[in-house]
Amino acid sequence: MRGVVAALTALALLVVPTAAAAPKAAVVAPGRWCEDLERGNPVIDVLGDSMMSATAASQESYRWHQMLGQSLRDRGAQVWAGGAIDGSVTGDYVPGGRYANHVEFTVNRPSVVVLSWGIAQWAGQHPLDRYREDYQRIVDRIRVLSPQSTVLLVWPSWAYPEWMDWGRPVKQQQYQQVMREVAAANGVYFVGGEWWFPGDDRAGLYSPDRVHHNDRGQVVFYAGMRSYLLGLCGRG
Repeated sequence: MRGVVAALTALALLVVPTAAAAPKAAVVAPGRWCEDLERGNPVIDVLGDSMMSATAASQESYRWHQMLGQSLRDRGAQVWAGGAIDGSVTGDYVPGGRYANHVEFTVNRPSVVVLSWGIAQWAGQHPLDRYREDYQRIVDRIRVLSPQSTVLLVWPSWAYPEWMDWGRPVKQQQYQQVMREVAAANGVYFVGGEWWFPGDDRAGLYSPDRVHHNDRGQVVFYAGMRSYLLGLCGRG
């Protein structure tokens, strides 16, 4: 496992904020995240669906966000993952949504806010226009509540095998592209975690549903996210 993690950690450092065809805003420097990391009190707030909650792991200690918090403990880091809720979609987090309180909680000014929804919406074939609108409303609300927080949109990986996409008119890539465009238009960060997961699952990183990450996959995703976040601040 260590060899897989090491290789994919190195690859993670190559991921940069993604340009898109949509109108782009200048990417906001990751000021608060890097400043708080330097001071020794960074807070990572994770909002998203079951890919972010990582409940497919066999135990809590193997969830990617638990490993991330543990690895940064010597820097005084906290990871809040209560806003990562299985089965949730973007519409649950817009103002008035059933989980909107988790967005409102960013008034506590976390160093970085990680946002990730899309797999459930792909599975349910939610309209792309609504998906885009919801993401925009969430980013807008965070900007009001905590304008200095670094915002990171994450697509964790593709669901495999590819035949899972064949019967669906709207493909996974289309949801990811919307996420890329929202990030580019708002000058926030985007990372596509599919780079860390071979498409045929040769490394055995998926649960039996071929959507969620198993314990090995959690370690790989943790390694990629840690490298990306530290890389934003020129750290290793």
